[in-house]
Amino acid sequence: MRRPLVAGLVVLAASTCLLSVTPAQAAERTFVDRTGDVGHRMDVRRVHVANNHRLVVTVKHRAVTQRSGAWSGLYIDVTPRRRASPDYYLAGSVGGGYQLYWMDGWRIGGTLGCPGGTYRYGYSTMADTTRFSLARSCLDGASTRATRVRVAVTAGVRDRPIDWAPAHHRYSRWVPLG
Repeated sequence: MRRPLVAGLVVLAASTCLLSVTPAQAAERTFVDRTGDVGHRMDVRRVHVANNHRLVVTVKHRAVTQRSGAWSGLYIDVTPRRRASPDYYLAGSVGGGYQLYWMDGWRIGGTLGCPGGTYRYGYSTMADTTRFSLARSCLDGASTRATRVRVAVTAGVRDRPIDWAPAHHRYSRWVPLG
């Protein structure tokens, strides 16, 4: 009679541990983009968003190349109660520079620094990915704290159509801070 009781307690304890991991996992989300919707190598395939001590967004492309003026960008919305336009835009060229901007609707308002933190843009031609990384201080405003984010990704090659993920002026689902 004791063995079933002990086994039941072990199962209960294990399930409690598993449930306690769920909120940390909720700080990450992956979404896929339609493949082949643009006819160039920077075609977005998949986007992974990790919203923890840093916001890290990894974009999987068909093939990242340093030729042809390839670039990618990340629109970031951190204000759930505000209009549906992004707060920030981080853009970088493959093999070149990158810059963080504040937004005025869906238009670039001006350049930004990141007081108390850093932001980075990188790429891998081996993994066919571009990666955006921002410190929490880049996302927190004077009167707001970025407790959750949603993103839209763009990618292109000079003089070719722009690929939007998940779609033109559309965001991923909200990703809470982990």
